[in-house]
Amino acid sequence: MKGTKDRLANGSADINSPPNGFYHREQTPLHTIIVGAGFAGISLAYVLGRPGHAVEVLEAATVIKEV
Repeated sequence: MKGTKDRLANGSADINSPPNGFYHREQTPLHTIIVGAGFAGISLAYVLGRPGHAVEVLEAATVIKEV
C-alpha cells in the first residue's frame, strides 16, 4: 500500500482527502440518554454535547453528595 506522498506525487490522491482515503460524511445530531450523573456520566455528557448532540442525563439520587 502506497503512502500519501506517493499517491500525491503520481496524482492518484486528492490533497484535500484524508490520509486513509475515507471522506467524513455529514453527521446527524444524536439524542443520547446517559444513566448516572457520576463523574463518568457528566464527562460523557460534556464530550457528546460539545459537537451539538442532544444529551439527557438521568440520575436516581435526589441530592448531590460526596462519594
